Amino acid sequence: MKSYVCIAATLALTWTALGDDITVVKTPPYNSSKVTGVDGLKLVFTTSTGSRISKELAEVELILITDQDQFNRAEKAYRDDGDYAEAVKSYTTALNQAGANETLKKLVVLRRLRALSRVGPVDQATRDWISVLSANGTAAASLAPQRMGAKGSAANANAIKALEAAAEKEKSKAAELAAIHQVLLKLYEIEGQKEKIDKLNSAGVTQKDVTSLNTADIATALRDAENQLRSNKPKEAYETIRRRINAFPASDLDRALMISARAQQAMAEAAEGEESKKLLAAAGLDYMRVAYFFGGSDDAGRALLLAGHCCRDLGNKAAARTTYKLVLEYYEGTEEARQAQTALDGL
Repeated sequence: MKSYVCIAATLALTWTALGDDITVVKTPPYNSSKVTGVDGLKLVFTTSTGSRISKELAEVELILITDQDQFNRAEKAYRDDGDYAEAVKSYTTALNQAGANETLKKLVVLRRLRALSRVGPVDQATRDWISVLSANGTAAASLAPQRMGAKGSAANANAIKALEAAAEKEKSKAAELAAIHQVLLKLYEIEGQKEKIDKLNSAGVTQKDVTSLNTADIATALRDAENQLRSNKPKEAYETIRRRINAFPASDLDRALMISARAQQAMAEAAEGEESKKLLAAAGLDYMRVAYFFGGSDDAGRALLLAGHCCRDLGNKAAARTTYKLVLEYYEGTEEARQAQTALDGL
């Protein structure tokens, strides 16, 4: 059974009203509290006793705001009906009616993004996501658009243009850039833009490496890398895969990425400080690539679960929670879903 944090808040447009009721699972209700704003990806409120509390918006199931009928309709459409298109429509109306209330605008954009990522249009979802990613870093990576447009659509073209501009802007931030590239690859694949796909896939691979891969024995490389992992040689396993990453056909790429992720995860355990975090983040991104691009493969559910573990181990509980919930939604009834629920209960 899913564990939710439910916030039923009565907010004034000016965010000064008293009497906000905030209900948290396994915790007594915070009655007569006051919601004071949004901090990053967190909802911030003050209890009746004066304590300042912040909760990740990923934990928030429902927010109801006094005199904000469109916002409330969107919240209910998303939670109660699963009508994401109606949620997007109502959130957009609420955003247009927000006036000069920047806090309310920020909240609406973050809540709308959940729905946009599921139903589109992809260009609107992409613009909102880029803005949130720029402001919040990789904590927002899990909010990336999931529903792409049809091949040749204006929405896809607009999304690609926005993502390419964002990639140039964020090129000094490795983790954010990797998240952007992940979405770009999906769009390039839909649009059949092979040259751009090859360019992204070969990032970090030298021309010498690419040339020498023309006659590479892919099966042997995969077997060697797995043997290296079993022999507790994760660095060697990682190098075996990454040197050949541009040569793997689609039929083997998910397996190669899983080995790469496992190797980096093992290397992270042996490293310390920022180096460990960097490796763990990279492992998580490889797991997400498997889940995102190879959703029909046997490894997809496991990859999504392990991506959640990487977020958790990095201390990013919000991203972990979001990822575990995706496992529950898309892989209901599986062992991965059972483990995701256990992990979710432990957060």
